[in-house]
Amino acid sequence: MIPPNSHIGIVGYGNVGSHLSQILANNPGVELSVYNRSSRDQQQSFPNVQWVQHLGELASASTIILSVSDDAIETVAKELRLQLHSNPLVCHTAGSVESDVLAPYFKRYGVLYPLQTFSIHKPLRDWEFPVFITASSKEIRDNLRQLADWISPHVHEIDDQQRLALHIAAVFVCNYTNILYTVGQKICQDHHLDFKYLIPLIDETAEKLHSLSPKEAQTGPAIRGDREVLMKHMAFLQNYDADLKDLYQKFASLVH
Repeated sequence: MIPPNSHIGIVGYGNVGSHLSQILANNPGVELSVYNRSSRDQQQSFPNVQWVQHLGELASASTIILSVSDDAIETVAKELRLQLHSNPLVCHTAGSVESDVLAPYFKRYGVLYPLQTFSIHKPLRDWEFPVFITASSKEIRDNLRQLADWISPHVHEIDDQQRLALHIAAVFVCNYTNILYTVGQKICQDHHLDFKYLIPLIDETAEKLHSLSPKEAQTGPAIRGDREVLMKHMAFLQNYDADLKDLYQKFASLVH
C-alpha cells in the first residue's frame, strides 16, 4: 500500500494521466496534484484533485509521474528539474522510452508502465490491468512497487528491453488490430452493411484468448487452406482496394 499522507504529482492529463489520476484520487491516503499544460475544461469535472498551474508547485510531491508524450519526456524532466529544489522519485509511463532518459535530471528515477489502452472519455470496464516497473535501484524498485500495487494487483518488474518488446507486442495486438477494425468498418459502410454485425465476432475472438493460444484460436479460410475462397476474396479486394488485397495476401501467408 502507498504510505499514508503520500503526496503524488502527475504531469499530463491525457489518456493515461486522467485514468491514473482517477485511481489515485480515490485513495484517501494520497494527496494528488495534477499539472496539465493544455485547457482545463476537462479537469473541472474531476473532483478531489489539486490542479496546479506551474511545475514548481509540485515541489512537495514525494513521487512525480510524467504522463506525457514520449518525445516530451526529456524536455519536461529538464524543465521540472529547473523548477524543483526537492529530490522526488520521478517516473515516466512510456513503453518505448528508456528509464535512464531521466538520469541526467533526477537521482531517483524509474518507469511505471500501465499496459492498457486508455481513452480519456471512456471509463475502463476492468481495472485489473498489469503494471510494469523499471527501477534505477532497489530503493526505487520498492517505492515504485508500493505505488504500482495500489494501482493494480498485477505488478511485474522488467528491464527496458523487455518493456520495449512488450510495447511492440501491444501495438500489434491493440493499435494495429484497431486499424483492421477500421478497414472492416469501411468495407461494411461501402456496401451498406452495419459494422455492428461484426461486434459479436470480435468479442468472441478476444474471449477465446482467455482459454486458447492465438494459434489454437485461429479460424478462417487461410488456416483451412481454402484456396478457392482466398482467391475470391483477393479478386474482390483487387477491384475494391489493391493495397488491401496485398495486405490480405500478406496476412494469409503468415497463417500456419
